[in-house]
Amino acid sequence: MKSKKRITTISKKISFCLLVGLILYMPGNFLAKNCFSAIIIESGSRQDTFTDSTGISIKSNTDVNPATEAVELTPIATPPYNTSGYIITQTIMPVLWAKWGQISWNANVPDGAELKIQLLRASNNSLISDEDLSGNSVGFSSSPVDISAVPFDANVFAGKILQLKLKATLSTTDTSITPSLQDLTITWTPTQGTLSASPLASTSWPIADYYSGNSQGMRHSGYDGPDYPAYKWSIVSEHDGDAFGAIAPNGNLIVKTKSSGVSKNGHFYSIDRSNGNIDWQLDYPTPSSLSSTAGTFSISNNGTIYYEDIFHDTNMAIDSTDGTIKWSYQHGGGHNTEPPVIGADGTVFFDKYGDPSSGSHTIYARNPDGSLKWDETYILGVDIYESGISLRLSQDGNH
Repeated sequence: MKSKKRITTISKKISFCLLVGLILYMPGNFLAKNCFSAIIIESGSRQDTFTDSTGISIKSNTDVNPATEAVELTPIATPPYNTSGYIITQTIMPVLWAKWGQISWNANVPDGAELKIQLLRASNNSLISDEDLSGNSVGFSSSPVDISAVPFDANVFAGKILQLKLKATLSTTDTSITPSLQDLTITWTPTQGTLSASPLASTSWPIADYYSGNSQGMRHSGYDGPDYPAYKWSIVSEHDGDAFGAIAPNGNLIVKTKSSGVSKNGHFYSIDRSNGNIDWQLDYPTPSSLSSTAGTFSISNNGTIYYEDIFHDTNMAIDSTDGTIKWSYQHGGGHNTEPPVIGADGTVFFDKYGDPSSGSHTIYARNPDGSLKWDETYILGVDIYESGISLRLSQDGNH
């Protein structure tokens, strides 16, 4: 038996039950309707060394050979082998993510055999487009493969992002031999950019929300407006409905627009207030068959946008100077439309609305690098007496 170097990945396998009408086939059984399996990973990589089949969701004419601890064409160790087959991994969902890294693998591919690796959307096992990953439609035969250009919205599953799968296709022209896949790894960068603590921006309108403007929800600016308001410029958006804006420390207007159905993504825009020019734009994914709200956010004094989305179950940090994602935290269920608030010490507070039957809310206090400082859950009728809540801070930003 070959010797394998083990790479420990902190992960847990769970099943999500979501309000979508999907039936996913798993080898040997059907999952219940509206459920899917995912491996949630808290580190920056996921590796399967194929000691068993737990990391595989679908397999065809292939299986794990326990003697070699590798994926091979079937029938295992008893040629003639099938001429082709494939495996698809379980859904891979990073907890903390800033950008994708690479796919790598070790394999034995004798003459007359072939092994190809491809990247899939977890929602329907379709291929990530060549526009997002050049060459993916054909497949990759040489390891490693750089996937850092794959955008964070490459997969949208009922409004969920950052959920991908890997597919390995094995084939042979000589049925006496089989390629063997010994391990398969995908990596990503959990955080990037400046992650220093910073209080709420001291601009005229640092929080984008229905009712806010500042951490006390006062609905007005602390600055005087112009003596004679005058029309300067306008921008026509393709989106309808909600849009929220706030002022970044560099003076630009940051706007988040609403997604419109399945064809139009929402966007973050950074707009030069002097002339209306768009400095940068970040596409934000549209949930399948849903139209998301615009989403609310706050901006810190070092220019970090902290954002919370109603459908995607994410807390995000975005650099307001160029639109780079600093990190995205997947909390795996529950949502909220209220903006995060930023304490005087740079702690960022997010609210997650959880189980509708209990009306629970969980408040997360996060450090600027996305790590958890503390969390506390409050139950409707016990700790709180209103299902919809907004986070507010005292004027000194400490309470």
